[in-house]
Amino acid sequence: MYALEGISRTPTFAVQAGVRKDWGRSMELWERMAELMLRLIDQYDDQAIFLWLLIEETGFPLPLPGDMAMLLAGYRSGQGKMNPIWALFLLELATVLGASVLFWLGARGGRPLLHRYGRYVRLDRAKLDRAESWIHRRQKIAIFCGRIIPGLRNVTVIAAGVFGVPYLTFLPAFSLGSFIYIAFFFSLGMFVGPQALETVGQIRLPIRVVVSIVLFFGLGTFLVLMYRRAAPIRHLAREPAAEVRKIETSVMAGLLATLEMGLGVNVLLYALAAAGFGVPERALLQFLEQAATRVGTGSSVPFGAFVLSYIFVGGLGWALLYTYLAVPLLRSVPPWVRGLLFSALPLAASLLIVMPVLGAGFFGLGLGVGYLPLAGEIVRNALFGVGLAASYSLLRVARQRPARAVETTP
Repeated sequence: MYALEGISRTPTFAVQAGVRKDWGRSMELWERMAELMLRLIDQYDDQAIFLWLLIEETGFPLPLPGDMAMLLAGYRSGQGKMNPIWALFLLELATVLGASVLFWLGARGGRPLLHRYGRYVRLDRAKLDRAESWIHRRQKIAIFCGRIIPGLRNVTVIAAGVFGVPYLTFLPAFSLGSFIYIAFFFSLGMFVGPQALETVGQIRLPIRVVVSIVLFFGLGTFLVLMYRRAAPIRHLAREPAAEVRKIETSVMAGLLATLEMGLGVNVLLYALAAAGFGVPERALLQFLEQAATRVGTGSSVPFGAFVLSYIFVGGLGWALLYTYLAVPLLRSVPPWVRGLLFSALPLAASLLIVMPVLGAGFFGLGLGVGYLPLAGEIVRNALFGVGLAASYSLLRVARQRPARAVETTP
């Protein structure tokens, strides 16, 4: 593996060796993506660590957990490579900004979803009111404790938004709990260094795979179940939505669809590699290496920025196009069919524009593995399209009352 300047070979090698020990070839892609992230930190230090933790705190799973960013920041500060006060400030700022996005999603999207569909999963309005009352009586202590307990950190943020905790009440308790958590891992990295990185890598990275699988099937099951439950009221005309609300709904649906797509691709690659079919994973690795060379002239940093922009900004852009183009034109088509048809647009853009520009040729034929890239892109974009349509439909029903309800209101 790569020996990184400024990051000793010991922690990098230990993390990757721990991954291989537990997961073998099925983790090769995960290792390479982790390698790319370590390279970004090596070249850009505080900016890369800030971006890493910012994305992690929005709820999107990355190859390396956010704890590793804290450990590496502490480790490099201990080496004199980073200013510890500045590093701690950036870690806290990234945490607050990322969690604020997650809080907004919980408040603006999760709350209407639970109120509309909660009864289908045995969370009727009375139970939700009791849970909200309990949280409001213990707001600060619940948020503080949730932020220092691994496994509850993002759940705490979503719950605070869903159950209506005021943001100005949420922020101080959240910031304090997060800073204590950050300071703990930062100190481990500063004073223990490679040993802490190796231990966390061996424990947390395999857990990431399990979490990805659970999240994919959990989120997918929820969307399918709620989509079917909403069938009797989905066809009803809704009250006109303000443009801001419509854009909000589109953004939230785009984020959910991007998350489901990313998790689905990961799960599929794990399953294929575990079954001994590693060709798709190797083809994807080849594509990433070629693209990094072409876009960044051998540097990982421009390519990493491009990938993030393409995934997140592209997902939100396609979500807006779906709202303003596909929904009006295909209004009579069932949402999941509409999403599947719409997925042909990002699929065409990927196969005819993005892949040729990045050196894979039209339809990915330049990778030398036949039509495998085409099949992979069809699956990836189909996951996105169906997830986008289901998410948008559920959020629209939850956030807009039926038009007849408006007419009968005195």
